[in-house]
Amino acid sequence: MNCRNSSRQKSWTSLLKTETLADATRPQLTTGAYGFGFQLGRPDEARTYGHGGGAPGMNAILPVYPKSGQSVIVLCNLDSPSASRMGDWLHARMPLK
Repeated sequence: MNCRNSSRQKSWTSLLKTETLADATRPQLTTGAYGFGFQLGRPDEARTYGHGGGAPGMNAILPVYPKSGQSVIVLCNLDSPSASRMGDWLHARMPLK
């Protein structure tokens, strides 16, 4: 689903103020890897933020690509790092230019 249409963007701003989302997705630690509740993508790649995690037998990731309005959700009923590997594979093929 593409979040670029105006009705979808409206729902994002009704959940979080634009300023709150900007603060939450800005690096908060000297390592630059985390915002407030979000993991941040590498600075040398397309801007992403999201979150991931898991437990024995399951794991998931959610990267958001704000510039393109795209998101990827990977849910796996396997031990880690299966979702991360699939997410990395998809990230390498995203049309982000």
